[in-house]
Amino acid sequence: MALGASLGDSKTRGLNMEDTRLTQPAKLNTLLVIITLAMAWAYACATVIKGTKAIKTRAHGYRYKSWFRLGFDQLRKWILHQPERAAEVWSRIWPKRKSTFQTARVV
Repeated sequence: MALGASLGDSKTRGLNMEDTRLTQPAKLNTLLVIITLAMAWAYACATVIKGTKAIKTRAHGYRYKSWFRLGFDQLRKWILHQPERAAEVWSRIWPKRKSTFQTARVV
């Protein structure tokens, strides 16, 4: 099973990244990080509900929904109606860990 994100997932078919009017590089970088996290969360939701089963295809060979769309729709439902379920999937991806980073004092 290949889960490859497409540009459309972050743009018109998904998170509407093209609607931003941000021009400052630092803010755009922050937005890209948030979009990346949201896309990973959506793909994780799709994996939770579909497992390793393939998405059904139509007569012309294309899937009914992409992995991203399937997960994104489910994530929205969970956030609105079952936030604890959405949080559970989030914690599967990024479990709480004790930080191993050391802060260094720069003189």
